Amino acid sequence: MPGYDEIITHFASDRPDNEEIPALLKPHSHLQMWPGPGKDRVGYSFEVMIPFIDFPPSSATELGDLRLLVDVFNAPQPGKKVGAYSTSSPSRVYGKPETFNLLHFDPTQHFHLTPCDLPLGGPDE
Repeated sequence: MPGYDEIITHFASDRPDNEEIPALLKPHSHLQMWPGPGKDRVGYSFEVMIPFIDFPPSSATELGDLRLLVDVFNAPQPGKKVGAYSTSSPSRVYGKPETFNLLHFDPTQHFHLTPCDLPLGGPDE
């Protein structure tokens, strides 16, 4: 939710109940995941469904590129500090999405917020 946090930090007052904070833009956790065994039962596979409402605020209803990071880890064994760990991006840096894997959608995914395709625009007060 870094995008939403930036909106609150730069554009809203300090009161948590302030009406300036766009609550409808705050991502919610509707993520669904289905894990399974990998091909020929080697490794693992998974499918993730991320609804549009879970994405950070955007000025567009098109999604062409997305940064994704998958970290897989086990709890450490007794007496150890860390367990087995694997990541999809060996160059990842915590909190820096530009180091995550870049996914490009071809074709670009188009989302509709209203049945009549009203644009994402409004008065800026």
